[in-house]
Amino acid sequence: MTEIRTLYSTPRDLDFATEEELTAQTGHPPAEWPLVILKELMDNSLDACEETGIAPRIDICVDAGSIVIADNGPGISAGAINQMLKFSQRVSSREAYADPCRGAQGNAFKTILAIPVVLSRSTGTVIITSSGQQHTITGRIDQVKQTPVFTIESAPVGVKSGTSIKVVWPDIACSILDEAKTRFLQIAQDFTVLNPHLHLGVDWHGEVFEVQPTNTGWKKWAPKEPTSAHWYTLESFQRLLGAHIAHSEQTGLQCTVREFVNKFRGFAGSAAQKVVLAATGNDRVKLSELATAGQFDAERTQALLAALKSNSKPVAAKNLGVIGSAHIRQRLEALGGSPRSYKYTKVITEDPQKPQVYEIAFAPRGDDAGLRIVSGVNWSASVNIVFKKIGDVSLDALLRDREITRKDPVIVFIHMVSPSTSFHDRGKSSVVLQEGV
Repeated sequence: MTEIRTLYSTPRDLDFATEEELTAQTGHPPAEWPLVILKELMDNSLDACEETGIAPRIDICVDAGSIVIADNGPGISAGAINQMLKFSQRVSSREAYADPCRGAQGNAFKTILAIPVVLSRSTGTVIITSSGQQHTITGRIDQVKQTPVFTIESAPVGVKSGTSIKVVWPDIACSILDEAKTRFLQIAQDFTVLNPHLHLGVDWHGEVFEVQPTNTGWKKWAPKEPTSAHWYTLESFQRLLGAHIAHSEQTGLQCTVREFVNKFRGFAGSAAQKVVLAATGNDRVKLSELATAGQFDAERTQALLAALKSNSKPVAAKNLGVIGSAHIRQRLEALGGSPRSYKYTKVITEDPQKPQVYEIAFAPRGDDAGLRIVSGVNWSASVNIVFKKIGDVSLDALLRDREITRKDPVIVFIHMVSPSTSFHDRGKSSVVLQEGV
């Protein structure tokens, strides 16, 4: 008799509950997970402060049992935390947008919740203190259902401002945290090179240092800025449309085409909105009407994107934000670079769809520590060197052109800003630059 096998289904939630899948989600192996926690929480803190116009103050404290990152931002609501625990879906205010923002994976906080669970091989804990509440989130793996299970216990606390996130580090993985020290502290310092307004304090097992901001009023493209229609292809535009339609279905709040148009740069006023709506025949039309049976009306969505572009100005690359030679020079000097031999280059690419700003600097070091690379994209420090290739040229070739080897005592700074950045992996650790930089 032929056996009829049962058809099983495995929840996608398990993507956050095994070492293999979590490595794929973060783009990094377990040895680098302390660095992933640092990067993602620093990104979140900086974005939160900038959204409300606050000069960021971030304090990092690492001991044998935890990683704590605290900021002076507006705080996280209990509702937002509950949304982050929905592992079957991405939760992000930026994930579908083309934007020069620090990150838009939509699952970063989920990976942070999952890391201590996977490392402990049993249970893990993350404690969030914000908006007068302390939320203790405990996770475990339901081995029968093959899915992560998280519970929250909340209690009032006296702290009303800012957010503190404590990742309780499992004893079984203490060696991973110890071995990450050098790179962990380097990345924390890298954030101060990339962000002139950042006031940073670090305490690693009692080893303390502080970095003062060079310019608390420094301006860059803020997370709250409206996106530009010029940054979208038809495919990415339809993806954004789809995200808004899906949100309308989930909330029961219908979004109109007019409300959608209002989200783009140059269309805050009703007059500008009316021009686009009249040109595309979308006055009093619901956004959901641009799709039928799960398929977009290509002609109507293309016409809407074209009207948005033709009735607005592209964003000049220089307006995305520049870190500036003076700040970079000061920071590289603090890292041991020689100010006398410091060299700085800025390259601006004016492309309406992909405006880009590159800043590259070199400073010889007064020690024998070898090459030190400070790299980042959109003001976020990289866990690994993000610039794997420049066109078809490797990073090593770029250094050779400047007669630099990986053994030379030189600090190399490379940073790129762009609203349209293509990463090779989910961990945002590799990106292609334009040729000629």
